[in-house]
Amino acid sequence: MFCQNCGMLKINCICKKYNESDMNGNENHELNEEAKTDFSSDIQIIKTEKSPDDTEKESQVNSRQGKIQKTIKENFPFSTFLKDQLEILTEIVEAIEDGYKYIILESGVGKSAIAATLANIYESSFILSDNKKLQEKYHEEYVLINNDKFYVSNHSDAFNEFEKLDKRKLLIVDDAHKFDENIADFFSYKIHLSAFDDELIDSFYCDVRDIENKEVDVGLDFINHLSLAGEKVNRIKYNIEENPDDWFCFHNEYMGYEKIIFKPLNLGNILKKYLLNKAEICIFMSSTILNKEIFADELGLDISEVKFIHKDFPFSSDTNQIYLRNCADMKNFKKVKLVIPFIEDILEKHKSEKGIIHTDKPRYTNYIKNQIDNPRLMFHGDYNYGNKLKKFKNSSNSVLVSDSRVEGMAFPKDSCRFQIILRQHLIPNDEIAKYKDNESNWYSYKKAIYLVQLLQRAARSEDDGCITYILDERISKTIRKDIMYYNFIPDYILDSIADMDIEGRELISDNIRKQFGVYYLFVYDKNTKYRPGSLSKKLLNYKNYSDDSVDYKDDFDYFNNELMKAISVLSNQVIPNNISKLALVSVP
Repeated sequence: MFCQNCGMLKINCICKKYNESDMNGNENHELNEEAKTDFSSDIQIIKTEKSPDDTEKESQVNSRQGKIQKTIKENFPFSTFLKDQLEILTEIVEAIEDGYKYIILESGVGKSAIAATLANIYESSFILSDNKKLQEKYHEEYVLINNDKFYVSNHSDAFNEFEKLDKRKLLIVDDAHKFDENIADFFSYKIHLSAFDDELIDSFYCDVRDIENKEVDVGLDFINHLSLAGEKVNRIKYNIEENPDDWFCFHNEYMGYEKIIFKPLNLGNILKKYLLNKAEICIFMSSTILNKEIFADELGLDISEVKFIHKDFPFSSDTNQIYLRNCADMKNFKKVKLVIPFIEDILEKHKSEKGIIHTDKPRYTNYIKNQIDNPRLMFHGDYNYGNKLKKFKNSSNSVLVSDSRVEGMAFPKDSCRFQIILRQHLIPNDEIAKYKDNESNWYSYKKAIYLVQLLQRAARSEDDGCITYILDERISKTIRKDIMYYNFIPDYILDSIADMDIEGRELISDNIRKQFGVYYLFVYDKNTKYRPGSLSKKLLNYKNYSDDSVDYKDDFDYFNNELMKAISVLSNQVIPNNISKLALVSVP
């Protein structure tokens, strides 16, 4: 890897005495070999004076960067770049040329154009989007027609389509925050017990309803007992037999419907076998990676072998405001009637502006359609989604009511000046989700991703502004829990929260709290959340102390212990490290 004479990386060697045959070849799709020079932003060499070697290396760096950017500009699909696009593309091409197998890009700036540019440069690529709608975007906007150079598909269909395709230079995964879920769904298998005779089920050698998680060998026996066959069954059986520790098997019952579910727990072996081996370099792109360690672990990637590129999302807290309105728990459909007056008031407040109502579920969309008689409201189905979207963008003050979460879509400037998040989007909190959450806070991580995704839809530049109203009280709990424990939600989102209602108490604005360093200790006391009333009872005993209170010492010790725990959580996870003094003030 290093030149024995000058000690530099071989690709950066300045003495030219290394054996050039040692360098890794990149076939015909590489950029000019002579232009290779290390330009990693992760390494900085600071010297007071430049030696001749430094000057030569700097010249090589500039030469390499210039050639790379020239190639990028020649292959970029538009006449001008958005902010950071050229820099991002330069970093990616440099990472490819430096031999990285895996690259993760977290950016909200024109990722589809970035993918199209890379496909044009290397002329041998797969591009995967989340779904068929976004897949068509590449075909229509960038004229990437499936052939020997380009192949555009989606996360799920790729498994079947790639089997008959040769290996290519690049695999570009767009909407990568959904990649693990789509893979898991594709490989999951459900046995609906109601489809089989009770006697057949009961004749199995154990009660399959009592199956323990990860007892996949029992699950496989049950598949054979039922004589199940087919392509999907055979694929599941093959992968479980190869890597049984990668799989979960559990019983699930919902509304009287019983299922035995097989689901992959670890995706690394599946991905490497079916997808990642189809390309020399794999690039994962999303605006909501949020935690690169969890993301890489989900895909079975060694984080030390990954080039991570991050650019801040162009979201300004000065031009965007988020209002948390704890109207009701929208998990309960019966409570949706409680928020109808709020929606009507918001529509009236923004009567001359365009907006979006995110409902998350068709059932909630239909309820709004039946309860609110307002000609501004625009509804869509899967069959007319594209036409309705065009009509909405061309209108003056329409409001799109959608349960599709419009991921991958952008609504900049006047195309959306306000949005209502009616209901928190959640993936199924099944046995595997609970297991992962215990291991890495995975479920909380996913909740943060879907929230941030929605908030990004209508703010696409630093001077872009949108007001967001969050009506589901569960989202407030998600944000509060994230602040206390996880820090998945980016600061630019938290800075935009205009006010925050915690447990029925309207507090000072979150912006003011952060500016002046004001923190409420009760927010950081775990007992308040998990055992309501337990702390307040002890405090009342302590407050009402008299000589007759024989439990004074216990109550006093309890109060001090809980106080110090809350301060510990606050100081370790929230307060900036540069704070040198801390004052505690009692408030009503």
